[in-house]
Amino acid sequence: MKYRLLGKSRLRVSEASLGTMTFGDEWGDGDHRRAKRRKSNATYREAGGNFLDTANFYNRRHERKIRG
Repeated sequence: MKYRLLGKSRLRVSEASLGTMTFGDEWGDGDHRRAKRRKSNATYREAGGNFLDTANFYNRRHERKIRG
């Protein structure tokens, strides 16, 4: 895994990020899909990944919480 320094923070982050848009429960998940997400996350971390894209506007439930 390749890394870059994040701005002036000097935080070292992986060049590849893991998008977590479908990691929420609103996607009609069962145990099978949850297991796939866990495996994806584990594989990414084992490869040295440390940059998760957790934008809160992907999940409608979180969007409602932010808007009030």
